Amino acid sequence: GEGFNADPSLNRVMLDATPCNITAASTTSITCFITDKTPGGTRELSVYVDNLGFAAPNNQEVQVKTAFVSDVSPKVLHANGESAQYSTFTMVMVVGKGFDPNCTRNVLSIGGQTCGIVACSTSSITALFPGNGTSADNLDVTVMVMDKRGEVRDMYTLADSGVHQREDEVASIAALLSPSQVPGTGTELVLQLGANTNSSSVSGLALWPSLNPEEMGGKYLTSYEDLFEFSGNNLDTSSSSIVSDISPALPNEVYYPVVHMEDGTTLVYTAPITARTAITSLSPAAGSIGGRTMLTIAGTGFSEVPDENVVVIGVPTSTTFLNGVILCDVTEASATQLTCVTRPHLAAQASANDPMARNTKPMSTPPGDVQVVLCDAGLNDVLKYECWSDLENGRSACEASVCTFEYADSLTPKVGSISPARALVGQEVTISGERFGQVVEVQLRERTSHMGGTMHSEMHTDTNSRSSTSSDVWATIPITFLERSRNSITFTVPQVSAGQYTVTLRKFNNELSIASSVGAGDFELPVVVSSTTGFIGSREGGNPLILTTPDSSFGFNVTHPEQNALFISTLPCEVVDVSSHQLTCLPGPMSGRVLAEYWQLTS
Repeated sequence: GEGFNADPSLNRVMLDATPCNITAASTTSITCFITDKTPGGTRELSVYVDNLGFAAPNNQEVQVKTAFVSDVSPKVLHANGESAQYSTFTMVMVVGKGFDPNCTRNVLSIGGQTCGIVACSTSSITALFPGNGTSADNLDVTVMVMDKRGEVRDMYTLADSGVHQREDEVASIAALLSPSQVPGTGTELVLQLGANTNSSSVSGLALWPSLNPEEMGGKYLTSYEDLFEFSGNNLDTSSSSIVSDISPALPNEVYYPVVHMEDGTTLVYTAPITARTAITSLSPAAGSIGGRTMLTIAGTGFSEVPDENVVVIGVPTSTTFLNGVILCDVTEASATQLTCVTRPHLAAQASANDPMARNTKPMSTPPGDVQVVLCDAGLNDVLKYECWSDLENGRSACEASVCTFEYADSLTPKVGSISPARALVGQEVTISGERFGQVVEVQLRERTSHMGGTMHSEMHTDTNSRSSTSSDVWATIPITFLERSRNSITFTVPQVSAGQYTVTLRKFNNELSIASSVGAGDFELPVVVSSTTGFIGSREGGNPLILTTPDSSFGFNVTHPEQNALFISTLPCEVVDVSSHQLTCLPGPMSGRVLAEYWQLTS
């Protein structure tokens, strides 16, 4: 050509993605050496000159003849008798050069039998040998490399390979003894080995997904990296002819048993094993935005350990729920049924006024898909979401007419106002709002900064949604109401610690209410002090100050003593003892804390 650089280092020649090593160059010609790493077959030639760019035309095709086979292992392959219902395929590795790293462009045949390729590089091909039922010696090993149109462009045959096919005297698998239908949580895999295979020679088991035996004669099957390897912690080789192990959790798929032998041989058995986790029914299909709806999920393949089942419900994507799912906390589990309790759906979108999306509000949702994902036990919320996002983890399919749940406004009691919003023990308080017809209990909860925000001491904090903090979780105080209508409830303030509360309503099915606006559910129970002791003391402090409330009032917080705070003017008084009716604190010294002001001074 023309326009090349006479300096060889300033030119580059590529055959597809493989460099051709330049040995000489002038302005009109380049000489380069094709390396062993160059795949055979049709390759596109490109020339690049520094400071100029690619030479035209940039897509010339070159026929490369580099395919070569140097070795094959193992040397003895199972022949597979035609009378057997299922077959044992031996995994073989062919070593050489000139192979295409795109497995679909290689064809491998041994003894005239096309093998199913499962992995490849420019120097090796891994494949499954099917066998044809007869014994034979020195099988020809042929590798063909094709172009993108499926035409053979390079081929090499190793005639004296030393590879033999045997009906006996070779490792094989005789039968699958464990069930062919297994739950997605995993199961015990039990295999009957062939007459010439001893379990003591087995080093491990695995399951291979998406491997269709009917396509074993095809050019490319599926990646060898897709295997679900067993841990080996439960590998049982106590019987000479039977081997077993416990499989990991499995996604819904058809699998085929894999046996690894200590000598490096890998056998694949064509008996299919179907793993299935599915939802066959779900009830109810809708619940309160305030949460606590008890979902009953029937199906197959669930873990009997509640914490190993992660249930997620699809919700609209927001800054609060970036993944578009919310957790449902599993409380009971069997292989065929789960029970979980929904969390409140409180969400927000980040804005200039709320960049951290902390001002969450209760929001209804359209029906969202419910999924059960099989995970490790003991995960916090962040790791549960990570487990859900990993598609290799087993998860449920929907085999019911509906596998969705929605947070419905029509099923949610709403607190609109409280009057009076500040009251003492024994006084009557009226709650106004909507949908109180199914309410059976009024609860006082520690006040939150979220509209209708309620969490439960038996639930985990939702670190994904940020709709709650650990300070929100507090014991609820059920109280009996005096009157109820569809839009109002009147109750008597019980004897509880003074403080600020959020009023929450509980329905007959344990679902909870929300507040219709910020602060609508806020209620305050003030402290009433009837007497003080030690109200005169040294300027250096230390004289106990004791406050007492009437017997009819629970004035101080004994459940969380640290939440009692006392000030003398603006000076803190250290609380040293607290009961429901009495609080004792120790004043500090006045030195350095007194401000003197002088007015209208005269001489």
